[in-house]
Amino acid sequence: PWKPGRGLLTRVTLADNVVEGLVLRRTGNAGIFIRSTWSPTCGVPKSRPCRSFNRIHDTTIADNTIETRGTGVKLALYNGGDRAERVTVTGNTIRISGSTDAGIEIEAGNDAGDDGTPARISDVLIARNSVEGSAGAGISVGSGVQRAQGNLTQRVRVLDNRVHLVRRVCQAVAHAHR
Repeated sequence: PWKPGRGLLTRVTLADNVVEGLVLRRTGNAGIFIRSTWSPTCGVPKSRPCRSFNRIHDTTIADNTIETRGTGVKLALYNGGDRAERVTVTGNTIRISGSTDAGIEIEAGNDAGDDGTPARISDVLIARNSVEGSAGAGISVGSGVQRAQGNLTQRVRVLDNRVHLVRRVCQAVAHAHR
């Protein structure tokens, strides 16, 4: 069986997943974290980019209560060719203490897109969530984070969320791209 750090999983589809009604308390780096895999055999600083062509689609993260020191909900694409499509993040209550991350993060980063093979994020709905506490941002959508470039983000809707952050320098909603 595959284990983290042992080569790159490719052409994997995660579909029709629902994460609903959880109560997560005192989580570390992230409450709910869905991501493509990484590999020590490719990507920066290696000369060969990582291309995995994995898909995450028709995924719902709804009505969860998350207390964390990191990100509440995170979906991340890390490799060229990865896709996240039809993702819904709704009705979650997220309380953050002392993080520089966001309450909700949807991002393509690391090596994704750097070799002309973009990662794609499309048809995402982030609605009716509550994010509060001490964090770097309430909601962050990024197609070019952590040195990534050339990715595509389209049809992302951020609607009717409540964000209350206590840190003096923060953003309620951030969008990063290159």
